[in-house]
Amino acid sequence: MKKISILLPSLKGGGAERAMINLANGFIKKGHKVNLILISASGTYLNDISPLVKIFDLKKTRVLSGLFGLIRYLRVNKPDILLSAMAHVNAVALLAKIFSRTKAKIIVSDRSSTSVAAGYKQRFSSIILNYVNRYLYNYADIVNANSYGVANSTSKRLGIKYDQIKVIYNPVVTDKLIKMSEETVEYNWLPVDDKHLIVSAGRLTEAKDFSTLIRAFSRMYKCSNARLLILGEGELRKDLETLIFQLGLIDHVIMPGFIKNPFALIKKANLFVLSSAWEGLPNSLIEAMACGTPVVSTNCP
Repeated sequence: MKKISILLPSLKGGGAERAMINLANGFIKKGHKVNLILISASGTYLNDISPLVKIFDLKKTRVLSGLFGLIRYLRVNKPDILLSAMAHVNAVALLAKIFSRTKAKIIVSDRSSTSVAAGYKQRFSSIILNYVNRYLYNYADIVNANSYGVANSTSKRLGIKYDQIKVIYNPVVTDKLIKMSEETVEYNWLPVDDKHLIVSAGRLTEAKDFSTLIRAFSRMYKCSNARLLILGEGELRKDLETLIFQLGLIDHVIMPGFIKNPFALIKKANLFVLSSAWEGLPNSLIEAMACGTPVVSTNCP
């Protein structure tokens, strides 16, 4: 039995969070002791955690502000392994290792092809983070990537030898996913007529490139009598809503936000579309395939 700790910002809807929950629950089934450390114990996935997983709430609003709480946690609880995901969370995990002098093995996981993202407008904080992580990742016991494309990206971005990165795919398809996909779910905003239903899902961010999907949909919806359903929430909601209005698609594009059971809707759809500009391992695409829904995807790294 290992004492495994997993560090996340919160349990708001997202592919990384869902993958980490599947890992936590899977480790519990294998007989390990699992603690989930959350910068803020909030989010819709809280109810999906096994009751055997102990949650530690650092009660902070920003990841960096949780550093001292994480240092205390490592000194008091002495885990065997600390697993973190996402670049800014990894930086805090590695800083905590340095200052706490913990003997825990630190496994950091990169989740996206950030070398592609570098071609887009980046925040100053992201540029600084890349420079910081080029130094901090040397303190990681294992650097994990969730696909070979991400491993290549991480190697180039942080100057790590490619063969030093361990590729482990996200745990995506579960018995629970299949069971949820077979549920009958009714939503009052979902059309009940026989129009073709196209579904996409993900955070409303630049990486997911939903604006391209909406523009493409505007060129075909009249001849196919279709509706587009985009599941997810994020900082680009207002921009996307404005685009939908400008293209005259208010009655044809629906963005209900984050919903508890997206799989039943994906299974019901005629088509699932992934429009991402870049990805790590596209959980939503794999989930759609598991639901038996035909998929169309951009050829994104």
